[in-house]
Amino acid sequence: MKIAYDHQIFCWQAFGGISRYFKNLALDLNDLNEDVKIFAGLHRNHYLLNLPEKLVSGLQLPFYPPKSARAFQFLNHNITSRKINKWNPDILHETYYSIFKKNKSKVKKVITIHDMTHELFPEMFSRFDNSRAWKKNAIKRADHIICISNNTKNDLMSLYNLNENNISVIHHGYKSLTADDSISSLSEINKLKPFLLFVGHRSGYKNFNKFLKGFSASRSLMQDFDILCFGGGKFSAAEIFNIKSLGFRDTQVRYVSGSDAELSFYYSQSRAFIYPSLYEGFGFPLLEAMAFNSPIIASNASSIPEVAGDAALYFDPNSSDDICQKIEQLVYSDNLIRSLKLIAKQQLLKFNSIECAKKTLSVYKSLISY
Repeated sequence: MKIAYDHQIFCWQAFGGISRYFKNLALDLNDLNEDVKIFAGLHRNHYLLNLPEKLVSGLQLPFYPPKSARAFQFLNHNITSRKINKWNPDILHETYYSIFKKNKSKVKKVITIHDMTHELFPEMFSRFDNSRAWKKNAIKRADHIICISNNTKNDLMSLYNLNENNISVIHHGYKSLTADDSISSLSEINKLKPFLLFVGHRSGYKNFNKFLKGFSASRSLMQDFDILCFGGGKFSAAEIFNIKSLGFRDTQVRYVSGSDAELSFYYSQSRAFIYPSLYEGFGFPLLEAMAFNSPIIASNASSIPEVAGDAALYFDPNSSDDICQKIEQLVYSDNLIRSLKLIAKQQLLKFNSIECAKKTLSVYKSLISY
């Protein structure tokens, strides 16, 4: 079977969960002896550099000029569509929600729905954001839809009139980040007290401000712990003002970014991983925290309990008091931390990368068997 992945997410993301998901799928399907190719065009994704050369058609640019990402999407659509048509795949798996009609041939089209954030939280996005319209078009032209959690499927079904037979739930599989003992002298770690780790974007439904409010309400937490934010962009002026107004010390709440190896080290050194989001389609950082022994304190909303199971201590994400109480409950209890770490090792086994690839392959085969 010939399986093609298009350029889209590899042009939007240099790093990121969705591009890593498709990179892992391509790698695992190749290991299962399937004929796989990513038609990445002129991309900026770093994960593709680690794939065998035969799996990738495209050229990495170090960066795109400012405000040019959409122009590169247009350019890459024209470049890669011709190459995909010439390669003549059995399956075209679109990696994001293109505004274009994909591939005029009879190739079967698959799309993965990661979440319904834009539909459920429209007020948190720019009025110029076209993601909802693009997603709607992608859903219409797809022969089959993969949802990454039951929660995402339920949200999708409640918002669109779809045939449930054309939807499959396939959880993400976990493939380990790169761990590197040589970075154990990271200067940021050495400057920190014991810390809680927050990963990724912080705005809107990610609920970062509510977490800060809950944390700052505890005199003990404010005295004993720091907060490390990995990725998601540097703090905005509004965030800096909020951090100061809540009484945090200078550098107590710190921003860092870096490689997967650095991220894995921060997980391993944290007292706990905090995940206060109001909504997630899956929540891949939960698996990363499990893999690197960071006990999880998390919101009890959306797909998060589906993924974390009993490996997390949950709080009401709308209650700063409950957030504060649950953080204190965990970080001051070595016994609870040990217990959650043991449960996490078993929970992580449920999210196997090869199993994810095999289930996805079954979807592909079902589309070309008639």
